[in-house]
Amino acid sequence: MALNLVVPLSFISSNLDPSWREVRFGIDKGVFTPSEAIGLAIERLGKGDNRNLVVDLACQGPNDSVRTLVEQLAEVEVLVEKTELCRTWAFLVFAWVFEHRSDFEDPLGLAELVYAEFDYPEEAAAFIRYMPAQEPDLGSVERNEARLLANWESYVQRERDRFAKRSCLTST
Repeated sequence: MALNLVVPLSFISSNLDPSWREVRFGIDKGVFTPSEAIGLAIERLGKGDNRNLVVDLACQGPNDSVRTLVEQLAEVEVLVEKTELCRTWAFLVFAWVFEHRSDFEDPLGLAELVYAEFDYPEEAAAFIRYMPAQEPDLGSVERNEARLLANWESYVQRERDRFAKRSCLTST
């Protein structure tokens, strides 16, 4: 089932500096658009990445096919396991939805779709309604859902810290 939601580049860039393999995976999953990939290439040019493929991608128009250029950029990077790609995008989508949860009728239901779309990351199980709770029932749906939202917020912070550490390691 498609999520039918896109995480904007501005949000992604505020959380991590995605690899081209991550960009390709996000495009494949439909949560990152080709035009956002062009925007990322423009950002990278501004940071001094003047490789020919980055320049070519940055020069593409919104109606041009960018898939081949993203593929070529991804192929020169270190191989990343699918589980890690899923974890990265699950974090980005979960964080974006959590931040905008008031825009959705059933954010916890949407979280269940994200959970399935990204191969059930165990790090997120604590805020998925149908997963067995590790804590006792609080006596009402509202209180139990409030705890799920608190668990979701904790997950986002833990993963944000994890990716911040990754950024520190790759920028040195």
